[in-house]
Amino acid sequence: MELLELLRNRRSYRKEFSSRKVTKEELKTILEAAFLAPSGCNLQSARMIGVLEEEKVKKIADIYGFEWAKTSTACVVIATKAMALKGKGPSRHKEDFGAAQKIYYWQ
Repeated sequence: MELLELLRNRRSYRKEFSSRKVTKEELKTILEAAFLAPSGCNLQSARMIGVLEEEKVKKIADIYGFEWAKTSTACVVIATKAMALKGKGPSRHKEDFGAAQKIYYWQ
């Protein structure tokens, strides 16, 4: 698939997810792709955690108020240490997370 075609067809999905289980291998591929995302000042402050346990996915959705995510069978949590960002120039963690999110979205 061409890059422009991927960009044109990108969508934000907010409906129920299918009941198909995401495999551990698929999640590993998604995480590997996200780790390849660029990182401001090469800080690599983003940490991606793959979650396959459906009860944990539901709990994460509850914590963040993502009702639409409760039907998902897996998720990726993106986090950073606030201290990793201090003293290294302007914070780029939001951009880094966005880049990582877009890369694994296309997988």
